[in-house]
Amino acid sequence: MYISRISKRNNVSKEGSLFFKDRSISHGKIYSGFIDKAERILFYVEPEYILILSHTKPNWESINFETKEFKPSLSVGQLLRFSIVCDVSRKSSGTRYKRLFLSEDDDIVSWFEEKSVNNGFKIEHIELLDRSVESFRHKNNMPRFNGVEIVGVLKIVDLEKFYNVLNNGIGKGKAFGFGMLRVYRC
Repeated sequence: MYISRISKRNNVSKEGSLFFKDRSISHGKIYSGFIDKAERILFYVEPEYILILSHTKPNWESINFETKEFKPSLSVGQLLRFSIVCDVSRKSSGTRYKRLFLSEDDDIVSWFEEKSVNNGFKIEHIELLDRSVESFRHKNNMPRFNGVEIVGVLKIVDLEKFYNVLNNGIGKGKAFGFGMLRVYRC
């Protein structure tokens, strides 16, 4: 795995600034740095930088970026601070493609706790921060995402599942900057 960082201040050219325009354009510009367009890439956009997690090393020829191997050393029982922006929604019963956006705090916390059980960690502390509903044009569609920033402290309970969630993210909208679990030592 590789973790890459694109800094806004190091990319003031027209080409570099396109990475920060909106999620649809960010999506296209980020994927342009990879040979295999079907590769699962996670990314997270801050106002001043973008973090990208990928299986292969990227190559954006026209911008400045940093890349290094991503091999975190973790252990069962370890406490980590976390931050994630998720598209919090559930499948609607009875319909094939309809998604129900969660808006109540208790529903969102419950949704994330369910995700934690399947992904090798237990939530020790959780806070819900920013919320946003985002939609944009992408390939003749208008995808809509119910983004919620979730932060807190987690405890690793299954190392294999936890590495899997770090590599693959949580929830829908991963190709558009949602679902990348970022962890930090406590």
